[in-house]
Amino acid sequence: MNQAHNNALNILNQIRAAGFTAYFAGGSVRDRLLGREAKDYDIATDALPEQIEALFPKTVAVGKAFGVIVVVADGTETEVATFRADHGYQDGRRPDHVEFCGAEEDAKRRDFTVNGMFYDPAEDKIIDYIGGQADLEKKIIRAIGDPEKRFAEDHLRMLRAARFAHTLGFEIEPATRAAIQKHADDLSKISAERIENEFSRTLTESAKPGDALRDLVELGLMEYIVPELLPMIGQEQPPQFHPEGDVFEHTVLMLNLMKESGAGAPACEKMADEGVCPTKDSPFRPLDGEIYKTHRRLPHWEQSNRIYFITFRTKDSLPASLFRDQKHLIQEKEQALDRGHGECHLKNSPCRAMLEETLRCEDGIQYDLLAYVIMPNHVHILLAPYRGIELCQLLQAWKSISARKINKMLNRRGAFWMEESFDHIVRSQEKLEKYSQYIQDNPHKAQLQENEYSLFVAQAPSPAKIQVAQAPSPAKIQVAQTPPPTGKWQTRASAPQKTKPNFNKLLAYTILLHDVGKPATAFQAEDRLRFHGHDRKSAEMAEEILRRLKLPVKEIKQIVAAIGGHMRFMEVRRMKRSTLRKLIGADTFKLELELHRLDCEGSHGLLDNYEFLLEKLEEMPNEPVLPKPWITGKDLIELGVQPGPPMGALLQKAYDAQLEGRFPDRAALLDWLKTQI
Repeated sequence: MNQAHNNALNILNQIRAAGFTAYFAGGSVRDRLLGREAKDYDIATDALPEQIEALFPKTVAVGKAFGVIVVVADGTETEVATFRADHGYQDGRRPDHVEFCGAEEDAKRRDFTVNGMFYDPAEDKIIDYIGGQADLEKKIIRAIGDPEKRFAEDHLRMLRAARFAHTLGFEIEPATRAAIQKHADDLSKISAERIENEFSRTLTESAKPGDALRDLVELGLMEYIVPELLPMIGQEQPPQFHPEGDVFEHTVLMLNLMKESGAGAPACEKMADEGVCPTKDSPFRPLDGEIYKTHRRLPHWEQSNRIYFITFRTKDSLPASLFRDQKHLIQEKEQALDRGHGECHLKNSPCRAMLEETLRCEDGIQYDLLAYVIMPNHVHILLAPYRGIELCQLLQAWKSISARKINKMLNRRGAFWMEESFDHIVRSQEKLEKYSQYIQDNPHKAQLQENEYSLFVAQAPSPAKIQVAQAPSPAKIQVAQTPPPTGKWQTRASAPQKTKPNFNKLLAYTILLHDVGKPATAFQAEDRLRFHGHDRKSAEMAEEILRRLKLPVKEIKQIVAAIGGHMRFMEVRRMKRSTLRKLIGADTFKLELELHRLDCEGSHGLLDNYEFLLEKLEEMPNEPVLPKPWITGKDLIELGVQPGPPMGALLQKAYDAQLEGRFPDRAALLDWLKTQI
């Protein structure tokens, strides 16, 4: 068993030792019966949330109103939920109120029979009130009780049914299937973020993602996920190039091949190991020299891949009377703010939980969240955005999303946050440690009680994402883990550290949408059916679709770039060496190459160009695909060339000649360039 299981078992045993009933629940029980290793372990108990908080030193009340507490131990999180019955689902997502009850009633409020069982490790027995074991043997996904009622409670369960069926290789039971088809339009009431999460998991976790895609169409759900795919059904293609059938069947076949063959060719994986992909910048900006002077004149929140210390405050946190005559009393002012002034809405635990959810939803995707503390009327954050992610976008998203949700929760109107935010680039390891300690000490200095603030400190921020790839690494970030002297330290374990977006997810969406523009560009030429410009049209449509689904900006850019360039691979044998090296050196090349392979295998089956590119990769194993240019603008200025388009053209000409290997060194290239001026 893995560490998550061992930690969850220890937690369960502690709950039982305190005199309560406790079982493993949900997916981990299902996976145990199927002989699969579970990804996480949930616990169901008759202990109340307050009793769970009293039992463990590190907890997070993620859904205390619904009986859900997260227990943090040894870097992993285990969800512990009190047995409950749900009542009323006005929003089609959450119950209006809950009533704590026994295990049998709790099982009957869950989604599907295969997910509604409990496991008692002490007795080593399955507790099954709803026929889950029988349905596992039959390999069917069946809603518990009335399927229409289950889907009315949470409309996303319809999409989850399809995911479970295709992940497990099961069939959806007829009555459950009919209920989905009848109420498929309810999926339109679900937020894009929740739909994207389930749909992405369906594409990446299904045994045959293409079959799952076809099933989503038959269930009527695709109309409310990506309706732009539906015109692909029946869109004919030239049989000499696409003997498999229409555009939709081609996409289905590619998605299935993706899973069968495993995403990512070994040759492409070798590229990343050899440092072919572009490197990242240093997180610490130099303090001296021209770079620093230039940087000071720029809005620094537009600089990505930096570490920032950020503060933003609630609208009513700065009463004028407090500061009008006390500008010199800096320390007293800060302490007064920390203790709270104004309405202090963030003393409200549900409000803080809502804000924490907003801060953490993109952790490990768009940024590394290193630490934060949520005080009664302001927030301090320490984070490192990923390359290409601008801090101003993050701040705007955090503020708008959290303000809307908190205002709705409190039944209030008007601005919740101050328009201004305060942010600083962390320019040294010493400063990083200082800000980390400041965040941890902040509640204690303000003399806050444990229920008046929320604190998080990552145990091991990932240095890989925030350092120069081939430069001396900054010292490893060490954050003090000493809890404040007063009260219990509430924290959350750090999110799994991802060094790059999930490749399978990028590839799945690239396959899904690479030909979505074909129906719009199809026309009958004299010789055959053609789709001129379908790559550009598909890229345009893909960007619109992915933005609607709220995928991270970084992922959208990579997917759109791969789709927009996928027809280039037809011409690789005729490309100049410089063009070919630019293609191979692009940060999306691995994705594009794998798309090309599957595109060929899912149609005519010819892999000549794919194998040609692999040969070219082998020819240059010890040299960077895109080396540093020998000639710069400074060189041309010294030769009398004025800045402007002609200079850019000369620089491009020089770089192309360098990539093509026409000159042995910089001096020879510069001599030739003088003849071109």
